[in-house]
Amino acid sequence: MGKKKKENGRNDSFDVLNAAWVISCNDQNPMISYEGLIDRNLGVSISTLKEIISQKRELFRPYVSSKQLKSWREKMLKLLNEDDELNIPIWLKKIEVNKRIDKVNSLKNEDFFRCQFRINKDADTVPTEIIQWGLNHIESMRVTAHDERERKYKKYSSVWIPFMSVIVGAIIGLSGFAIHLKTQDSQIQLKSYEISFQAKYQNYTQLIKAIYLTADYAYDNDFIRLDQNLERIEICLYNLEPFVSKKLISDVWDNYWAYTNACALIKPGGNELIGSENPMEVFSESFITFRNYINVSFFPALFGQNLELNNDQ
Repeated sequence: MGKKKKENGRNDSFDVLNAAWVISCNDQNPMISYEGLIDRNLGVSISTLKEIISQKRELFRPYVSSKQLKSWREKMLKLLNEDDELNIPIWLKKIEVNKRIDKVNSLKNEDFFRCQFRINKDADTVPTEIIQWGLNHIESMRVTAHDERERKYKKYSSVWIPFMSVIVGAIIGLSGFAIHLKTQDSQIQLKSYEISFQAKYQNYTQLIKAIYLTADYAYDNDFIRLDQNLERIEICLYNLEPFVSKKLISDVWDNYWAYTNACALIKPGGNELIGSENPMEVFSESFITFRNYINVSFFPALFGQNLELNNDQ
């Protein structure tokens, strides 16, 4: 009971997301250990933290590559062997000295996570504009969750409001009936707005996830899943068409087809289409261009926010 109160009290999942996002963007090391983050008094367990991070793939990668883990492990073992207390992570210092090496060797890929905008091992910290975009995105999720709770409350209340309206109407006649109609009209307008926002939010979130998954599977040479996520991107774009202008959606489709062409280049035989150019470099540039276009042009059109991303990121 006490543990549940701790996890659901001071820090809800959105507070945890805010902390994880800012730390993963600004920390000197792009690899963030779940144990290290828990050590900063987030008020949640490691299992809860992993679940929260894994559900927000548009912001985080809930694991690191084997190559990155090996590099981190070699660095930590060197620091431990040299007794370099100054550069050993604080959470590791809290472990008994004779158990630290075993702890480092026991950590796996899934015991770390990274910011989606810091893919490389030595990636720089994230620009302020992208950090603000992430905080705005998390806040929009918080608002949506709050609206969903309000919707459930209103659904429960709607059972009693008509009943009370009948009683009031029997007492005050037509005035009570008019109040009842006005209440229904307000609920219809609110419901219409909620449906529109939910449709945009859900499809945009799936769109961002699919874009980053195409990059993951491209680097892993998993072309079947790459094509599956390209199809998901296409479905999301079709679902979002009604919410933006014809000119903008036309530009979005142009950028999408350019990205699919770049994806085709990294498949077997694809490099024959571009001669001596490195197909993976062409793909990486196309991925960054498409991702930034979606964030800079498409997101504000859907949700009314102006964002500026660093195009070199």
